[in-house]
Amino acid sequence: MLSGMDEIKRQPPPGHINQQQELDLPSLRQDDTDRPAKRKDRSIGPPSSSLTSSSTAALPSTSSAFTATVCTTTTTTVSVTSATTGTTTSSSISNQSYVTPKEAMSQITGVRKPLQHGNSISTDSLPRFGIAITHEEELAKILEDIDKWGIDIYKISELTQQKPLTVITYTIFMSVFTNLEILAAIFAAAIHDVDHPGLTNQYLINSSSELALMYNDESVLENHHLAVAFKLLQNPECDIFVNLTKKQRQTLRKMVIDMVLATDMSKHMSLLADLKTMVETKKVAGSGVLLLDNYTDRIQVLQNMVHCADLSNPTKPLELYRKWVSSIMEEFFKQGDREREQGMDISPMCDRHSATIEKSQVGFIDYIVHPLWETWADLVHPDAQDILDTLEENRDWYQQMIPISPSSSSNELSRGRRSRRRRRNRR
Repeated sequence: MLSGMDEIKRQPPPGHINQQQELDLPSLRQDDTDRPAKRKDRSIGPPSSSLTSSSTAALPSTSSAFTATVCTTTTTTVSVTSATTGTTTSSSISNQSYVTPKEAMSQITGVRKPLQHGNSISTDSLPRFGIAITHEEELAKILEDIDKWGIDIYKISELTQQKPLTVITYTIFMSVFTNLEILAAIFAAAIHDVDHPGLTNQYLINSSSELALMYNDESVLENHHLAVAFKLLQNPECDIFVNLTKKQRQTLRKMVIDMVLATDMSKHMSLLADLKTMVETKKVAGSGVLLLDNYTDRIQVLQNMVHCADLSNPTKPLELYRKWVSSIMEEFFKQGDREREQGMDISPMCDRHSATIEKSQVGFIDYIVHPLWETWADLVHPDAQDILDTLEENRDWYQQMIPISPSSSSNELSRGRRSRRRRRNRR
């Protein structure tokens, strides 16, 4: 896909994947509304009182919230002397308070359930596609198109017991990519949304969530995805990079961090501006060859490759694109429901009572997806032209699904005509 640029030198594989494991991913999510309220201890009686307390703690084994419940029992002895009889009466009052101390916010837990295999397993015993499946030949037929755009990820998920990413990544590892940069790119793509709570960065910031506090409101989710992924690698049985040298691991880690942080949509415009500059540099060179002779240029291409993949749903065949739209919009609407319940401003496209799905997709394509993919298509010309055509066809389909209103029809229809003209000119 990077035609017109220096071929990345192929090197012997730094290590092979020799196991596939099911991981129970950790979570740092804890809704503010789910936190038990703290009750203050109250002292009753005169200054002369005796206090005893006992505490017990229990950590949940499967809950995603890192909390321990501590029950503190306070017994207060109160002495009262009657002014008339001179007798003294003592009574004990017990108070129980429940508090929920938290683990240090910087602590991230890795794998919770024991793993069944070790890295010493032989590749000879591995299933053909990394996991045991019953429809191997049917899957093999679909994976013949792994290099083609629009491969049916839903069908692959059905055939692999909901493990499409494992199968696809494993297949790519074993058959195509051997360079450390491409290994880092695929790993970054695989983990770039790991343990995603289904909420936006802005919601986490506005609600003062634990993650926002931990990462100081900077690329909150992206930092969390990276932290979870690299924490998992600290478990020896999860370390798929065990055969890399220390230098290779450091280089891979830096590249993965740079790529995943670049998926933060708040960085989209600056990333696009840098990509346009790279395209202009390629044109000025005359030869159409872009020399990637330093880390900055190489990582920029990899960042944009992952970013394009992250924003690729509108470029897929319409049937697949519509499935993704349905899932994503429901996730947005659930966030909007939470914002409404908590008295917060409802985020754009998150109000299920007023959002127009078709209109939101047209705007998303016009202002975010199309400018990015159009620039990428210029960089790798002509390899991405079919993708760009599909994107514009999908945009036109959603456009025609919007009920025409006098206030907006003229402007929106003209955009549709321009996209059709662009396709005719390219042909």
